[in-house]
Amino acid sequence: MRIQRLEITNFLRVRSITIVPFGNMVRLKGRNMQGKTSILRAIQAALGGAKMKPKRPIRDGEEEATVRIDLGEYLVECVFKPEGRVDLSLRTADGAPVRSPATTLAGFIGS
Repeated sequence: MRIQRLEITNFLRVRSITIVPFGNMVRLKGRNMQGKTSILRAIQAALGGAKMKPKRPIRDGEEEATVRIDLGEYLVECVFKPEGRVDLSLRTADGAPVRSPATTLAGFIGS
């Protein structure tokens, strides 16, 4: 399973970014403190469950953070709210909701 499209908003140092990979590799390049690690941590937090969520995922001064990942067969949306709440949704490519999103993702990623 590969990431087809990644959208991140207000997560750690990232204000807003959309990445659409072409080929087998995506190169994250930039100066220190520009958000490269934040992009990787957003993927971890959205796919890896509660253990992978940073303590303060929401960018300073913002209300919530969102990570959307298109995996081709599935669409993952993870919305980080104040007080540590996380709304996770998983849909099939045709838009049908998946019942246990965290359990399904754990099956893809493993514990």
